[in-house]
Amino acid sequence: EYIGQKFCTKDSCSGVIAGNVYANTDIPTSGIDIIIHGHMVDPSITINGNTNIIDGDFSENDGIMTIKSNGDVYYRESDCCEDSLVSPNAWTVPAGNEYGWELKTGGNPVIIKTNMCCGVSCAYIQVDGLTI
Repeated sequence: EYIGQKFCTKDSCSGVIAGNVYANTDIPTSGIDIIIHGHMVDPSITINGNTNIIDGDFSENDGIMTIKSNGDVYYRESDCCEDSLVSPNAWTVPAGNEYGWELKTGGNPVIIKTNMCCGVSCAYIQVDGLTI
């Protein structure tokens, strides 16, 4: 259904998606598209220890959030067909972190907190690997 490496919550009440995304890249890349499918409130995405948060309550219905490598964030309810652009002001970078994410060659730890206890959520991470 979606492109990329798939990670899901362990159960319907954990609210945490965790895994190790493999990047087939010769040099570090920030070319990362992330899709989160489920219910979420202020979802936080941590890759290689760097956390970014998309502020907002996306818990009303099961939905799909798409975070593009260029910084655009889209959201749509699962039963709807149109994506809505999420305001750039919703993107928060906690103190001590940097905007966006960077993947290194090989494994990269990923933790996504949906902050919801409502069904299984999944994330799909697509990596644009770079070659020299």
